[in-house]
Amino acid sequence: MFETALHLGTEHPSLLVLGASGVLAFGAGAGLGLYGRIKARDRPESVSEPTEQ
Repeated sequence: MFETALHLGTEHPSLLVLGASGVLAFGAGAGLGLYGRIKARDRPESVSEPTEQ
């Protein structure tokens, strides 16, 4: 009875693949977020010029 309650799924054959893909997806998302912040910081602030009418 306790065997079922304590089963964590560590015997799953694809556990390494699932864990590795999760870590890679997290790293890719963090890298893209950091890249976006760096590009936004390097970009000059756009100031709209007043137009003559």
